[in-house]
Amino acid sequence: MPVDSEHLALYLSPGAIQTAQGNTRIRTLLGSCIAITLWHPGQRIGGMCHYLLARHPQDLGRRINEPLDARYAEDAMHLLVDALRHQGAFDPAVTEAKLFGGGCMLSPAHIPPGKPLHPLQLRNIEVARALLAHYQLPIRAEHVGGFGHRQVIFEIDTGHVWIKHTPL
Repeated sequence: MPVDSEHLALYLSPGAIQTAQGNTRIRTLLGSCIAITLWHPGQRIGGMCHYLLARHPQDLGRRINEPLDARYAEDAMHLLVDALRHQGAFDPAVTEAKLFGGGCMLSPAHIPPGKPLHPLQLRNIEVARALLAHYQLPIRAEHVGGFGHRQVIFEIDTGHVWIKHTPL
């Protein structure tokens, strides 16, 4: 990815969402967390959520009057979709979805042979796919699972996403 000073660079913290338009790049760093990017090519508006856990610990019938919390998958996706809808940039027929993260942060040497990834990573990935299906958003690209962390950079004006995967 070329480095230039014409793009506004935003850092997305864990448990947050960000939307932007134009010459903007949103960047985040993932381990077992998940980032989902949504981009409307006609509007050239997009956003990213970075959630930590698939479910809120008090889920199923919880928090009727509590604010949504982007640390959790369903809340993060709801907040991201609502933010894009508010900007007139959410249409499942054209919105492009991409999915990243869910890496195991333990060294492969510390995991017994034949043991799958930790359920946390698997659950985060599974819930992300289910949420995208719920919103009728096909996954255009993904880089999930495995070992190590990923740096994700989402360029809003083009919809391109760059990944730097650092395996353990």
